[in-house]
Amino acid sequence: MGTSQRSITLFTPKRISCKTGHESQLAAGKRQHLRRSAKRKLALTSVVPALASLLPFSLSGAPAFADVNGDNRADIVGFSSKGVIVATGNANGTFTQVSGRLDNFGAHPDAGGWTTAKHPRLLGDVNGDKRADIVGFSSKGVMVATGNANGTFTLVSGRLDNFGADPSAGGWTTEEHPRLLGDVNGDNRADIVGFSSKGVIVATGNANGTFTQVSGRLDNFGAHPDAGGWTTAKHPRLLGDVNGDKRADIVGFSSKGVMVATGNANGTFTLVSGRLDNFGADPSAGGWTTEEHPRLLGDVNGDNRADIVGFSSKGVIVATGNANGTFTQVSGRLDNFGAHPDAGGWTTAKHPRLLGDVNGDKRADIVGFSSKGVMVANGHTDGTFTLRPQRLDNFGADPSAGGWTTEEHPRLLCDVNGDNRADIVGFSSKGVIVATYDTNTTFVVRPGRLDNFGAHPDAGGWTTAAHPRLLAD
Repeated sequence: MGTSQRSITLFTPKRISCKTGHESQLAAGKRQHLRRSAKRKLALTSVVPALASLLPFSLSGAPAFADVNGDNRADIVGFSSKGVIVATGNANGTFTQVSGRLDNFGAHPDAGGWTTAKHPRLLGDVNGDKRADIVGFSSKGVMVATGNANGTFTLVSGRLDNFGADPSAGGWTTEEHPRLLGDVNGDNRADIVGFSSKGVIVATGNANGTFTQVSGRLDNFGAHPDAGGWTTAKHPRLLGDVNGDKRADIVGFSSKGVMVATGNANGTFTLVSGRLDNFGADPSAGGWTTEEHPRLLGDVNGDNRADIVGFSSKGVIVATGNANGTFTQVSGRLDNFGAHPDAGGWTTAKHPRLLGDVNGDKRADIVGFSSKGVMVANGHTDGTFTLRPQRLDNFGADPSAGGWTTEEHPRLLCDVNGDNRADIVGFSSKGVIVATYDTNTTFVVRPGRLDNFGAHPDAGGWTTAAHPRLLAD
């Protein structure tokens, strides 16, 4: 799902950004904490374009990871038909299910009648307590449930009457109006960034777990012709810290190329002049499509700025972020992870490709789920990648690799055991399987399985169509 999911906080979508320090800390102390936070977050930069709107803000703009109980380990947040179920991560790489359930945010009428088609549910730290909170976009507006130290959630009273499907809440749709989470104003709390038909609308997070809408609108990145004519089918819009100021920026893939708007301390955005004429749908910009060419954000070179990692038909292309909010394309290409047979014949329908720091060097690595298993390419300071020769023969589409499918078996990246390296969390038909990274080889499957959150009736009968499963770290 989702779908990022991190050092500098990149957003999109994956993953929740923890607050970087208590208000009472000295500035130097805050910087120290931020560096530690960044290392941990980078390990979680995973992104699936189709899931971007489901993820908390992260360096990669990728799937949803959040730490519900504040122990710096990834937790599972599952939205069952009857409500929210949590399993907390353990130091040995396993998960333990939390007793109790929040009877909201679920598909059953008694749990609010939420559907994936109308009601995105994301994870982010809204109140700044370094624990993941649920941000749900109901038909009538935004609802929040804050995370507790025991791994449960508490529903916040009040509702922001915008960003919802009903006309009274703005008439937002998942087909036309992405809604993401990121720290736009730099206060270490998650803010809503909504792409309305007429442009970008922001609501900033408050310490009490509510949101306040920011006045004004950036008249771009929207579906209306006057706002650029952006569509979800052709024009991904992600959040990441491109210029390194610790605020979320918009990275939009227009038909003609990459456009950026940098976040300001007042919660607004400023459009950056110039455009990178690649990664776009037009032939002059490379002819990229959402069906065939995922485009993710992650810090490949370790400079604490978001870089673009694009999976072209012929392989991986990178553009590194600059301090002025622009991108510079890196020369060279990794001839793998692409749709062309010479690049491995990868497809979005069968082969997820994510970003995460698997080896703990504070740089984004590629983790690809091929038909035969898991392949890894490590990121370097020059913005390139090197493919590792080993492969884990699991989590792949072939029967010999487990028969995993994108329709039934989400695979995400996050730091389950707290070692500052990305781990694989796979939702098999029979339950949750974890693989941790061995820097001398590749991923190693951990013993044991949590017999829940899976498609089989004995594992709860979870489906991607009805039951989002996110990770909080």
